[in-house]
Amino acid sequence: MNKRWLPVGLLALGIFAVNAIARLVTRLGEIVKPTELDTIGFIASASVGVILIGAAAWWAVRHPFSRVFFDIGAAVLARDVAKQIEEELTYPGQIRVTVVRESRATEVAR
Repeated sequence: MNKRWLPVGLLALGIFAVNAIARLVTRLGEIVKPTELDTIGFIASASVGVILIGAAAWWAVRHPFSRVFFDIGAAVLARDVAKQIEEELTYPGQIRVTVVRESRATEVAR
């Protein structure tokens, strides 16, 4: 697995492990009471939440908010320009509006 997909694979593996452990506990422990099943479900859900919080923290460290904010701004700018073109011009077909920054945002005026 290359570097790009490694975090996704680890996240999926962690969530799968929580699910498998919860199922094993209920099967091997012969747990049938609804309250005990609810408790195990709650613990499994909380464990998945902890895994996702860790993933979000890791993502936030790698992608600072200032970078994400300006990338979203580029997408909004592309959408606004496409809307302005749609309102002010008459043309056959469509016009593609691309805003290039560190990332690329593309919108289509139809």
